[in-house]
Amino acid sequence: MLGLRSFISACGFVVVAVVALPASVADMAPGDGAAAPESDPAALAESGDDRPRSIDGPPLAVHAAVGRITGTMVCTAAIVLHPRIIITAAHCLTGQDGMLSRARATFQPARRAGLELDRFEASVWAIGAPQRPTGQSAHEAANDWAILVLDREPMGVRPVPMQSLSVHDLTQLERQVLMPSYASDDAGVVALSVDPACSVRGAMWNVLLHDCRASAGASGAPLLIPDGQWYALVGVHSSSIAIVDADNGASTFVRYSAIGTWAFAAAIEKLSERLNSGGDPLVSTALAH
Repeated sequence: MLGLRSFISACGFVVVAVVALPASVADMAPGDGAAAPESDPAALAESGDDRPRSIDGPPLAVHAAVGRITGTMVCTAAIVLHPRIIITAAHCLTGQDGMLSRARATFQPARRAGLELDRFEASVWAIGAPQRPTGQSAHEAANDWAILVLDREPMGVRPVPMQSLSVHDLTQLERQVLMPSYASDDAGVVALSVDPACSVRGAMWNVLLHDCRASAGASGAPLLIPDGQWYALVGVHSSSIAIVDADNGASTFVRYSAIGTWAFAAAIEKLSERLNSGGDPLVSTALAH
């Protein structure tokens, strides 16, 4: 059985897999859910465009749909499908035992590229799976997502829709992925930063692997792609993935991981329908899986 460990580092949430390398794809497949096509970890660690690229740029209207969320740690969240629905990483809200630690969090959506912030109370509606610091399963790692409901609608914010593309189609969008996040910069200042031209490189254990720049605070950040005159959500940044050789202890950084929309789209659509019906949803902290 594949054993995963996770921990919080200065760079954010890290998932470590201890395997005998080289490992076959079959050995690392999660075996449950709508599994994505697998990629070879060694090839992913060595491939891709690793040239330095800017993490800032001109402010975009879509940045207003991205904000800072404070739960058990400070992370990033995005307003998706409905003005009161936000999505983030589940480990931003869970405690050391992996279970939900806080049923409520504070969300601050961006205004004018992050210079002005409003505060909203956000209540947890569902999380994908527990996020235990040790002994994490592949299923848990592939369901590091949480859906929350805001206490009111932010003014003038357009939610981003979701798209569920195949891994193959996503990898064809070379340098077309946008990832805005509230991550610490080199000076330790938390502000909106954007990787405007990153890529999805493949998939492993039913999570997307990407090369968007990420640091502490970026967990939960949306991976966005152009969608007509707007943008669509294709994933939520989760963690860094490293593989440790069980024989000699050598570690290999693979890629950053993101939870594809296939993991949570149905739950968000269900919540949106409930909100659109005119009544407040019954807030539930039950696991979705």
